[in-house]
Amino acid sequence: MRKKIAYGSAVAVLAALAVSNPVVADAARKIGGEDIRNGSVGSADIKNSTIKSKDVAKDTLKSWDIADNHIQGKDVKDGSLTAADFKAGELPVTAYARVTGGATPALDDARTQKVASLNRTGPGVYCLELASGVDRSVAILAQVEHATGSGNKTAQPSGNCGANGVQVTTEAQSVNGTAIESAPSNDVSFTVLVP
Repeated sequence: MRKKIAYGSAVAVLAALAVSNPVVADAARKIGGEDIRNGSVGSADIKNSTIKSKDVAKDTLKSWDIADNHIQGKDVKDGSLTAADFKAGELPVTAYARVTGGATPALDDARTQKVASLNRTGPGVYCLELASGVDRSVAILAQVEHATGSGNKTAQPSGNCGANGVQVTTEAQSVNGTAIESAPSNDVSFTVLVP
């Protein structure tokens, strides 16, 4: 029992001397990054949540330094990402559809998501009703399927329709004498993307 008390007392005395000794205290205040050998401080030596973005030099962290699924939308400054920051196929799309034109237009089920229904409301005018929760106020994209015949054809968003639908208008160009004319066309297949 006496050895334990003596040992404990010795540790306490040494600790008190180290803290109260002006040389030791001064050295602790003066130790900086240049005094620490490279590679000697690891993540276990750093208190959680003490390193902030201002502590990290620009362009020193790479994607492999960040654990998977740790960056969320709230961590990214609005407007800071462009299409060039993504690989092909990585940009999220909320809803999309492939519409086959012709006498009876139809949705291609294998290439349609979150589009509830399709109606042709007039020559070359289609209403695609979006599923609940899909925001139609964003920039809608429409693209002609080039396998729908020869000639110049267009498919373009042309407004809203229905309870939560987007309208797409399709046209085909033809030559009439020396003039090129555009007219609504039911024979245009197209794809619609809703970001």
